[in-house]
Amino acid sequence: MEREAAFSKIIFKFPNVIRPLKDCENTHTGHHIDAREPPTPARTRRLAPLKLNCLREETKTLENEGIIRQASWSESSIWSSPVHFVEKKDGSWIICGDYRTLNANTKPDFTSNLHNKWVFTTIDLEKAGQMI
Repeated sequence: MEREAAFSKIIFKFPNVIRPLKDCENTHTGHHIDAREPPTPARTRRLAPLKLNCLREETKTLENEGIIRQASWSESSIWSSPVHFVEKKDGSWIICGDYRTLNANTKPDFTSNLHNKWVFTTIDLEKAGQMI
């Protein structure tokens, strides 16, 4: 309980740390995946109605905030990956992409050669799962 009070004080003192990403600047950055073979699309998995509704709401929110966009059929079909849901303590869900098949088919990049070196990045703690 003491930790939660300390955390609440920090959030109250710095309210801009945790905020919706409505004013997120779109940098139109492209991402190239160097695959060993053509991608293998994943089949759509059936979801329980509660999870399907959660997925629809989250994707709508992300699209409205400019974080994602709806892909055309040709784009979405070959790079599709399944999603998994992890229940949080408060009963809400974290939606995670399952990229194991894609990762197994991806050629290693420069980060594989970073022995005894550091890479620094930033992460949005409110939606940290989207950034990893």
